[in-house]
Formats: sequence, structure tokens, C-alpha cells
Amino acid sequence: MYTLKTDCIDLWRIDLDRCDASSAWKTLSPDEVEQSRRYVHTLHGERYAIGRAFLRETLVQYLNARPSELRFRYSSFGKPELDGPFAGALYFNVSHCENEFVAIIASVDQIGVDIERIRPLSDERELAERFFAPREYAQYASLPRELQTRGFFNAWTRKEAFLKARGTGLQTPLDAFEVSLDPRQPCRIERFRSLPEGRDEWQLMNVRDENNHALAIAAKHPLRHPLTLRSMTRDAASLAETTSIEA
Repeated sequence: MYTLKTDCIDLWRIDLDRCDASSAWKTLSPDEVEQSRRYVHTLHGERYAIGRAFLRETLVQYLNARPSELRFRYSSFGKPELDGPFAGALYFNVSHCENEFVAIIASVDQIGVDIERIRPLSDERELAERFFAPREYAQYASLPRELQTRGFFNAWTRKEAFLKARGTGLQTPLDAFEVSLDPRQPCRIERFRSLPEGRDEWQLMNVRDENNHALAIAAKHPLRHPLTLRSMTRDAASLAETTSIEA
């Protein structure tokens, strides 16, 4: 059993390619099985199945429930949350990049996470100029060349995490707010340009990563009550120790 702590976000992370996909099917609902089969490439379908299985098995440890009791609903923008008897019991958000899967769990309802692999992009500067706010692009362009790609993905993941937390996705323009992106500076929301938000209402966190990823978390929680991040671990082999979902 896991217990949520006040003013704390639990961060879970697994390598999807180190888990056995055959055991993951046991916890999937029929619609999740169907979703996994829609992927063109088998590997992508297996990664989806493993991620969903890991999420279910982690949530039940907080809720003292069976995997078959979990139901999910989705906002009009696709944000998932618990439905049925456990609606509002806790909140979560997930992200994945290739084989990397992350999930955050908290009692705070507006939370979001995003992970991206840091790699060279042929159109990096054009993307930054197109989607970043003018001051963000100026900050990006002023970085030393060796820090620009890291700065680009810092901004991208921080913006994505915020939009996922807010629940609007890319319906909200990326330049409607500004975030810090300089790898040498603190991670924070700098200002809101066209959103009815207050900077003291939101917390933005950068997670140190040893595998060349940018990983950011956003939460709507007063700055005067700083959130702490608790890194959680679990043996991926435990995916085999599951109870089948009921159809």
C-alpha cells in the first residue's frame, strides 16, 4: 500500500522495454486491449499495454482496490482521471517517450507531466520562433549554442506539462504564457500573457535526468505551500503479479 503525503507529488518511472508485455494484458480493460491493437507497430502496442498496466497496478496500491474496479473517464481534451467509486480519490497524469514512461500521482487535481528525449532537430530554431513567446525565443536565441537544444526541450516540456495540468492541451497557444528555459536558471513560470491565471497559483518543477531527457511537472498549487517531489520505485517484474481485469 502507498499513502499520498500532503503537499507532495509521487513520481513513478519505468523502462517499458524491460517489462514483459505478455503479463501486462492481464490488467487491461477491453477498450485498452482494443487501443493497443490499433498501433501499426507491435512494439508501440506493447509499450502502450505495459504503461497502462503499470498505471493500473500502481493506482490500486494507493486505493486498496482491485484492478477490475478501476474506471477512467476523459475530458473533452483527452485528459484522463478516475471515474466510478474512486472518482476524486486521487489524481494522476502520464507521459512517455519511446521506452520511457512516467506517471505522477497526487491529491492535487490539476497536475501534468511531460518527458522528451533531448536530441538535435533540423527545424529546432524555426519551431522555437513559431511556438514560443517572443521573450522566450529571445532567451533561447541568446543561449550558448551548446545549451540551446537543452533550452528548447526545457521550454517544450514545461509548456506541455502546464497545458496538460490545465486540461486544455494545445487548444491553448504555447505562446499564451512564458516559462524559463535557460538550463542554468531555476524552473518557473515567468508570466501569463493571455490567460486568466496568476503566477503564484502555479508550481513548475524540472526533474534531473541522467538519460538525456527533459522532464517537467506542473501543478496548480499555491507557491506559498511548496510541493515536494517523491521519487518512487517498484520492480517492473511485479507486472507479472496481477489480477485479471473483468470484462
